[in-house]
Amino acid sequence: EDVLDDVPDGAHKCFVRQYLKDWPYPHLNKYRAGQSFNVELNGVMQMCEVVAVDCSLMQVVFQENQRREWIFRGSMRLEHIARLWEERNKQESKDDSDSD
Repeated sequence: EDVLDDVPDGAHKCFVRQYLKDWPYPHLNKYRAGQSFNVELNGVMQMCEVVAVDCSLMQVVFQENQRREWIFRGSMRLEHIARLWEERNKQESKDDSDSD
């Protein structure tokens, strides 16, 4: 009945819940080839560069090891999106504690 029942508890479930709530206007950022920023890879933020953008995906190359990967433009692995989610969660926690 609830699609979230199929997603394991944790960060991914939280992401999917918010993604479905925001649908059809999920958080996406504009990127262009040549742009650099930090993306999480194996638990560590690493500098990467955008190689290509295709709809809601972008291909990045990590500067450290030249690994290429397609990433959703609203992924929690992007440093600024992770910060946005962190701030949102802090605010929701604060709102919950204020209502007690």
